[in-house]
Amino acid sequence: MRYLSFFVPAIIGFLIFSAAARSRPAPKRRDTSNEALAVRVIRANPLDVQTRAIGYGNALPANTWRAVARISGKVIEVHDELKEGAVLPAGTVLLRLDASAYELTVKKLEASLAGIAAEIEQLNSQKANDEASLKIEERTLALKEKNLKREQTLFKQKAVSQSSVEELEQAFLAQKAKVQSLRNNINLVPAKRSVLVARQNQTNAEIEQAKLDTSYATIKAPFLCRITSRSAQLADFVQAGQELITADGLKTSEVHVKVPGGRLAPLIGGGRAKPTREMMVRMRTMSMSERMRMIGFSGATIRLRSGPMALTWPARVDRVTGEVDAASHTFTVVVAVDRPLEKAVPARKPPLFRGSFCEVELRGRIDEKRLVVPISAITDGNLLIAAKDNKLVRRKVRVSYQLEDLAIIRKGLEAGERIVVSDISAATSGLLLAPQVDEELEKEVAEQARGAVDSQ
Repeated sequence: MRYLSFFVPAIIGFLIFSAAARSRPAPKRRDTSNEALAVRVIRANPLDVQTRAIGYGNALPANTWRAVARISGKVIEVHDELKEGAVLPAGTVLLRLDASAYELTVKKLEASLAGIAAEIEQLNSQKANDEASLKIEERTLALKEKNLKREQTLFKQKAVSQSSVEELEQAFLAQKAKVQSLRNNINLVPAKRSVLVARQNQTNAEIEQAKLDTSYATIKAPFLCRITSRSAQLADFVQAGQELITADGLKTSEVHVKVPGGRLAPLIGGGRAKPTREMMVRMRTMSMSERMRMIGFSGATIRLRSGPMALTWPARVDRVTGEVDAASHTFTVVVAVDRPLEKAVPARKPPLFRGSFCEVELRGRIDEKRLVVPISAITDGNLLIAAKDNKLVRRKVRVSYQLEDLAIIRKGLEAGERIVVSDISAATSGLLLAPQVDEELEKEVAEQARGAVDSQ
């Protein structure tokens, strides 16, 4: 009985609760088919795009110098500032070698040259003497010939003996030989003079070489440079061919940047124009930098990032090397900074040192009136568009090229259309939207398109 008194009330209460639950009206279901989804959009405004590409490379001097000893000798003078890192102007005497041996050689050769000149003078005097003697001997020969003819006439008349004729004939022949000897001596003078002149020229050349060797004893800085190494000390004996000093030129610094060919293409002619035949003809007479501007490169900026700071140098595109990296399929573009030392600011901006790892922005021409969207807004080649009736439209687009976080649209988008930039989990075509223009993102896209960057 005690069990019945416990269970009977409980069963009665459960039945009453169930009846009350069945009699309560069911909750009404919300109809969401007419509710709009709030999304952020940006408008497809035509923008002028500053074509550019980013690459990286190490800074190097455009000119380097290796001072190699061209003569052997002892180091007798060293510039006080000839140390690694020192900046020295062009023409500074850095080292001087002992050139006394070469100076003695010059004196010996000059003495030999004087002896040759004396021999030439003696030869000229001898020729003059021989010519004077020849005139006398030729006159004597003529007299002896005349006497011989007269004696021969008398011999035919049997007025003189044969021995007398033979004696005169012998004297005539002896005189004739003497005249011929003088003529031979005179005829040999030009050949003898040529030999002496050749010796004179050779000696002059040896003197010039010895003087040139003497000039090699003084080693000067060929241009404004920073010393990078020095291997000779005062009183050291150096051999010809030994490297003494290395230095970097400070007139121009370069950065060799590797850039994929696809990123370079939009820079040339603003991504649209193609080089004409007339342009190619004109380029033959231009410098390399002028050619780069001609084909579309408008300039470059070198950035050296150090923590939160980014030091920048305006640069020019100097050339594109003729080699393509087979592994990475990249071109090497060389950008140059002229007079980098003058662009340094003490305690704020150091010079562009060798080996500095730099970011380089290459700039091309302005690509005018292009439709630009964030790359993140494109999914599988499609853009989400908020149509005029605020319905979601999925649109296939073709991208002309990419520029950092932006895509430049070639086909599939019209000016003024609204691009959805919000993440939509179920992007179903025809979905009703409540678009809100993200003006801050629009401004950011416009600034990035025109190439606005922060620099220090």
